[in-house]
Amino acid sequence: MLDQLGEPVKARICNALGAKRYDEADKAEKQLKKLKSSETYINITGTQYYKHFAPFGEGTIVDLIREPDNLHDKYAIRVDINGETVGYVANNQYTLIKEVKSARDLKHSKSTRAEVQFILFNKWVIAKLI
Repeated sequence: MLDQLGEPVKARICNALGAKRYDEADKAEKQLKKLKSSETYINITGTQYYKHFAPFGEGTIVDLIREPDNLHDKYAIRVDINGETVGYVANNQYTLIKEVKSARDLKHSKSTRAEVQFILFNKWVIAKLI
């Protein structure tokens, strides 16, 4: 139910607690606290169409390439590692979690790089703008 209300992270934490996976829930809570800092965080989506989570280790630097001519999303920001596309900055209700900024939110940002911080619940790649 929380997942349907736009709270997918809280839903997963509740699920982990209900399944007595306390370490998993605790780890997620700690990761979410980090997102409440003054830093700007994004989540990288579409990884399943490229290399899944393989290229994303903690500290990995990714390049953010704006695609204003993208037919599907004029705010699209492609995510590359070493010149190879590995995903996109999340920008819609199905891929975005509320704790981070969307590609649209970054339309005036000058940032062209981000540093991977962690992978939340083996679903969301979270990175900090640098």
